[in-house]
Amino acid sequence: MRAGAPGLVSVGLVRVLSSAFFAIRRPRVPVLCGCVALVAGAFLSLALMGPPEPGPAWWGEAALRSVQEHLAIADLGHVGLSLSTAISSSANALLLFGVLVAVLPRMDLGVLTKSLLRHGAASLLMAAGIAAWGS
Repeated sequence: MRAGAPGLVSVGLVRVLSSAFFAIRRPRVPVLCGCVALVAGAFLSLALMGPPEPGPAWWGEAALRSVQEHLAIADLGHVGLSLSTAISSSANALLLFGVLVAVLPRMDLGVLTKSLLRHGAASLLMAAGIAAWGS
């Protein structure tokens, strides 16, 4: 629960930033950024979860083990999956924000940054509450 709680902030930011792209009629940008985050999340999941527990044999088992041997960073199990989701959603939010700033160069970043900080702080408080409640 603690590993995934910080990702809640990023998921909220992705939702808000995606809406901005739909409002300016550029719906492909959030989809492309989401695809990048999906691939990054898949690789991070393989790198952070460690070897899978033994189970019934299936057709992709050898390929999965081979990829995990090359990507292995840590053996965190289910915590690694939560952490990889949090990291990939944070990357998605940062990517969307960067593209939004590039697309709207005359945008008043003061108002947007103030709003993002206020909503981000509220999300962090909620995430801290969830993390404290789970322990």
